[in-house]
Amino acid sequence: SSSSSSGMVVDPERADLAGSCPPAAGNVVAALEERGLLADCTSGREEVRAALASPRCVYAGFDPTAATLHVGNLVPLMALVHMFRHGHHPLALVGGATARVGDPSGRTSERTALAQAELQHNLQGIRRTIVRVLHNAHTLVYGHSDSTADQVPVVDNYEWYQHMNVLDFVESVGRHFRLQGMLARDSVQNRLDTGKGMSFTEFSYQLFQAYDFLHLHRTRECAVQVGGSDQWGNILSGCDLVKRVCNTTVHGLTLPLVTTATGEKFGKSAGNAVWLDAQLTSPYDLYQFFVRTHDDDVARYLGYFSLLTVEDIACVVAEHQRDCSRLWAQRVLAQQVTFLVHGQQGLEEALSATQALFGGQDVHTLSENELRMRFRDAPGVEVAQSQQLQVVDAVVVAGLCQSKAEARRAVAAGGLYVNDVRVSDPAMLLTHTHSLHGVTVLRKGKKNQAVLRWLS
Repeated sequence: SSSSSSGMVVDPERADLAGSCPPAAGNVVAALEERGLLADCTSGREEVRAALASPRCVYAGFDPTAATLHVGNLVPLMALVHMFRHGHHPLALVGGATARVGDPSGRTSERTALAQAELQHNLQGIRRTIVRVLHNAHTLVYGHSDSTADQVPVVDNYEWYQHMNVLDFVESVGRHFRLQGMLARDSVQNRLDTGKGMSFTEFSYQLFQAYDFLHLHRTRECAVQVGGSDQWGNILSGCDLVKRVCNTTVHGLTLPLVTTATGEKFGKSAGNAVWLDAQLTSPYDLYQFFVRTHDDDVARYLGYFSLLTVEDIACVVAEHQRDCSRLWAQRVLAQQVTFLVHGQQGLEEALSATQALFGGQDVHTLSENELRMRFRDAPGVEVAQSQQLQVVDAVVVAGLCQSKAEARRAVAAGGLYVNDVRVSDPAMLLTHTHSLHGVTVLRKGKKNQAVLRWLS
């Protein structure tokens, strides 16, 4: 562990992080700026800073196009967390209506329409994720849960569109938009430049997002919208509409679109999205995703995704640079994000499974869930419960050794293990009695592992 400038002890092996991060102080705009979380403002920064000097309703929108949020959505979620910590009133909008329209921002093709039942399922999943992250953020700072964190409003814009007919919408909203401005939006121009064009449905998306801001301003006095940089045009449309209809200035803050140091899109692991739901991406896999962060990215990501102060982040990075092979900063980052997304229990699971793989923890001590989580993606082979096979055959069919001769050499060298017990006899028979919750763990050397999965 190491001590930071704030006196906080940073230890990447801890799971009980409740109360470990300091409360917020100062203006939230300054806090976002120093963490690298502020890309642009629709008004001058001083004007936005003044507007957020007292408590305001601030919203971010999430379209329910998937069953939950992915790690790319952590940026607007963290913006809401910082707003909440600085005394503002965050509100999350889940677009039950706008998901049916489809946001063209950053896309080269139109989204596939979703059935209403799927939209509702997705909406509930996203609602649970948002509430959970805000709840865990409060615990991280104040050491206890807080019912107000669980009561952050999560609204569905289908509520105000379901009773509005198309004539009402075109008459009350459409008249305030000029075609020249709509065509100039990057989301429209980029699609037109590809030659594929865009449907009227997608073209109208910016009207719907603009009206959402107007509706939330009228009904909840919402004064600020936050979103990714790709949302600039949509957010600007909302600010313009509120100004035209209410003669009031509201503000938009855009957040950086996260990429890796090599310019790749953030949020994918081996081509697959990394989700903020344990059913889709386990706490262990989320933890490992952030442990694999490149040294060139880790300081920036600590600013985006942790609740450590910028001074504490500097101390963590300095400690990391003493010996980069320890992955000190990456482990602190993974620890912070896993707690925010999954709480203490999820972090404990992730640390336990990591210890089992990289720290020599005996697999016999792992729970069924930890075993399943740890070896879910491990190479291996399925075998019938009635089957028995020699250990040298098992490691060949499981892919650990190329041949029986190689397997025998590994046994002779003392480098072959079954369930973390060294094999001394190459003729050892493996049966279902060697199963731990349905798997037998085979290991060659320190790191090469495979499993036998016993079929029931």
